[in-house]
Amino acid sequence: MGRKYGRWEVIGSVGEGGQAHLFRVLDSTKAVSGERVLKRLKNVERKDLFDREIRAITGLQHPNILRIDDYELVGDSPYYVAEHCERGSLAKVGADRFRGDVRASLEALLPIVDALNAAHRTGVIHRDVKPPNILFRADGTPVLADFGICHVDGDRLVTLTDEAMGSVNYIAPEMESGRRLGPPTDVTDVYSLGKVLFWMISGGHIFGREDHRGRPLPEILGGQQFEHIHLLLDEMVVEDPRRRIPMRLLKTRLQEMEALVMGDFAPLKPSIGLRCRFCGLGTYVKHIGPKEQRVSRIGLQNIAGTDVRALVCTRCGHLEIFDFGATTDKTWWDQ
Repeated sequence: MGRKYGRWEVIGSVGEGGQAHLFRVLDSTKAVSGERVLKRLKNVERKDLFDREIRAITGLQHPNILRIDDYELVGDSPYYVAEHCERGSLAKVGADRFRGDVRASLEALLPIVDALNAAHRTGVIHRDVKPPNILFRADGTPVLADFGICHVDGDRLVTLTDEAMGSVNYIAPEMESGRRLGPPTDVTDVYSLGKVLFWMISGGHIFGREDHRGRPLPEILGGQQFEHIHLLLDEMVVEDPRRRIPMRLLKTRLQEMEALVMGDFAPLKPSIGLRCRFCGLGTYVKHIGPKEQRVSRIGLQNIAGTDVRALVCTRCGHLEIFDFGATTDKTWWDQ
């Protein structure tokens, strides 16, 4: 193309977003080898936001956060130059690649959780976690990009008070115009990451607001073990930010969820009404409830401190027996 920005020569177009043009560039001085991507701001009036993005990225220096080589904020064409992530974005890779594959999904997302934790420790909240903003280097390393609407804790807010921030499909409710759920915090990014996780595992399905069970993963993927993902999403994609799991605990919880799904363990909540673990054809229904005398019909009895309950398969009669007197979780039976 021949156009230059400082020492950077444009060799092609990557495309454009709502606020910027993206170009493939080379360093004419040869000080930096290989292609880079130049992001040029469209509207100079949003230079404060652009400056915030640059300061956020250059101040983090994390292996899973986009690297910036150069920038220029003076003049009518503010820009920065960042590494070229050859494999493109998660949106470009597509959700089909991850459908039903928890391990592959977490290989992509766990490094992003590390990157977000690092950002949060410095007071930076991304606020726009979505598939187009997760990139992959040539070796497959995932990279968090586009801090264009990030919130810097303790810094002055440079966006309009009632401006809705982030993608409509992934935005946390506290970022929506007119909502009064508090300022952005680490759990703002937890909410969006939960929606990304569902999009990947489901093979590209998107749900409105918090309705991740509108079309449940066991139905989409044909396995009740995927309900473990919903149980985690119950703590991630929640309207009230105070009820969400903190980002600092999320990596461990994602790893626990992966172990439960990969081990094909039956989740408690969907054991009622979902496929039998024995015959695989029938479904479980409640058979013996709290303190019922007929527990003796299966050769058991309730004595002091016990509360025997049972589920039964509607096809083969397989029983799942629980002693609620010994369990620490007594809530799932009535859910």
